[in-house]
Amino acid sequence: MNMRIFAKTALKHTLPTLVFVVAATALSTCGGGEPEERTFDLEIKDGALVQEESVLQVKQGDTVTMLVAADEPMSFHLHGYDIEKEAAPEEPATLEFTADATGSFRFTIHIGEEDHHDPEAEACEPQLPSGAPAPAVRMTASPGSEPGEIDVEVEVENFVLSFESADTELATGHWHLMVNGETKGMYTQSEVTTAVSSPGEYQVMVGLSDVEHCDYGIDVMTTIAVQEGHVDDDKEEEDHEEDEDGEEIDLGRLEVHPR
Repeated sequence: MNMRIFAKTALKHTLPTLVFVVAATALSTCGGGEPEERTFDLEIKDGALVQEESVLQVKQGDTVTMLVAADEPMSFHLHGYDIEKEAAPEEPATLEFTADATGSFRFTIHIGEEDHHDPEAEACEPQLPSGAPAPAVRMTASPGSEPGEIDVEVEVENFVLSFESADTELATGHWHLMVNGETKGMYTQSEVTTAVSSPGEYQVMVGLSDVEHCDYGIDVMTTIAVQEGHVDDDKEEEDHEEDEDGEEIDLGRLEVHPR
């Protein structure tokens, strides 16, 4: 009898503690959390990634480092963020940046003798299905929840948002976001957040492109005043220099999710 009483008493005193530990664990997994440092080791062999995982997942505000090892000389290009680095055997490329723009960003390699930055090659004609109505786009830009951020929302008509060709009679593609003439990213979602380097007025422009990145010439523009910002030293102009590589091979994507 006394043993039963003791067991019940012990259980009564320990049960609340166990419940507290479980609750604390659950709370620790909720919320966006603080920005993290994320490092990805990418190995390229015979023009392809060695690892099976080709979609890299990070959150907005994370500091991202991409270490690229290659078996032959090539240029590694992260689209949207427009960062390009040379890689070669025993000379890996290192891309370091803050993931300030959300969205899906292709990363590719360039191999060959042709210049993939040839302006004539980039002046392609967008593909519009026969008889399809002309696409249209509307855009709203507003200050974000954090200093230096700009929230951008788009609404499209007669246009299917997709990075791949779709079985539809409408035009298909994505939209590009430019701030003061600088490309911030390309997207298929309707809402994104980007960041700027300092306070001031910024010209925000959105343009529609097809799945081959040919510009439809359908743009909207607005001006927004940003009161505060942060200096992003990770995106230096020398990372945007042209090189002599030509052939572009799609390797994967960097997915930047809102925090």
